[in-house]
Amino acid sequence: RPEAAEVRPLATGVGTSGMVDTEGRVAVSDSLPGWTGMNLAEELAGTVGGPVVVGNDIQLATLAECAGGVSVAVRDCVYLYVGNRLGIGLWLRGELHRGRHGAAGEMVAGDGWERSYQRLLDWFAGHQGAERPTRENAARAVVTAAAAGDGGARYTLRAFAECLADSLTRHVAVLDPRAVVLGGGISRAGTLLSEPFARRLAENCPYAPEVLTSELGEESTAIGAARLALDQLEQMEQTERAAQKSPTP
Repeated sequence: RPEAAEVRPLATGVGTSGMVDTEGRVAVSDSLPGWTGMNLAEELAGTVGGPVVVGNDIQLATLAECAGGVSVAVRDCVYLYVGNRLGIGLWLRGELHRGRHGAAGEMVAGDGWERSYQRLLDWFAGHQGAERPTRENAARAVVTAAAAGDGGARYTLRAFAECLADSLTRHVAVLDPRAVVLGGGISRAGTLLSEPFARRLAENCPYAPEVLTSELGEESTAIGAARLALDQLEQMEQTERAAQKSPTP
């Protein structure tokens, strides 16, 4: 319809991989090296209607899950993205915790999470012929085979979950959250992933959090970006109201 072409957003939310600072600049991006240093908010300004706000994809998924997803009633939560990579988002005291530089929750070498994926790669190498194993195709193959009842794949997925819980133990012990939410593609394995993960976490932590599985799926980052844009509009409205109430000098 002609009128549809005239519709422009009041604000635009953008999610991207990499560390994103509070100004919308990609400070560091391993998966998209060319984006390191790029200010996406400035690059996109003027191409869409209204202000542009940018956030890290995992943090935005956390915002979506905790503001309107499976953990909406939880004030302290750790969101764990489990896909072809790992990512952590923090929801503390009922709001997204980004940290001073926007890098809160970044996975670092030495946590042991790399060993988790090696389990999947080893299974794939022994069962999928000559195709080169990657985290993406290995994870997909193991989850599919485990769902179909393959005993070896289920054992591999359980070992993956337990190793993952071991690598997350320090984060959970320090934060003492009420819940951990599992998201990302591998979370589609459901209880085949969440149950062994929860058991191992309970063995490791003095106060085991509830383990939940995301209900938003692959849409979580997009939903979080929309929520970020909505929050920006609300802040602008509050600022405008405050300015109107201020006495004119």
